[in-house]
Amino acid sequence: MLLSVLALPLSLGLAWAALRAPERVPGFTQTAPQPCNGRWIADQVEVHTKLAGTDADFWSSGVLRLRVCGPGELSFTASGSSAAGQQARLTVALGARPLLELPVERPRAVRLQIAGPGWLTLAFPNDSSSPSEDRNLFLRGLNFAPD
Repeated sequence: MLLSVLALPLSLGLAWAALRAPERVPGFTQTAPQPCNGRWIADQVEVHTKLAGTDADFWSSGVLRLRVCGPGELSFTASGSSAAGQQARLTVALGARPLLELPVERPRAVRLQIAGPGWLTLAFPNDSSSPSEDRNLFLRGLNFAPD
């Protein structure tokens, strides 16, 4: 429990760093310029983020990114598990501009209008676990539909 409490500020700091400057996050590698409206990239702050098709499972703090070329709509369903009395938290940003911070437990449909081009970032900053609880975040049906 004490280790989880001590690790939380580190996880939050790394996730917020990813929103501001993803290239500075440990584990981030940019091998080539990414096409607009291409594929989601799992920038793993820790090693337990699983990305499969349009679904993402965050078993520990992590970040997903997508380069978008212009306005459009982001949609998905988010759910999560709680630990230490707190729900999983999802943050969404376009570049350095936060768009959404949402506590998640029960499945919840999310639709966001994205105003313009940039890096769209989805992050799970508040991982926590104990012998009896594990806070995780699950995203289903990730879709960005350009206008």
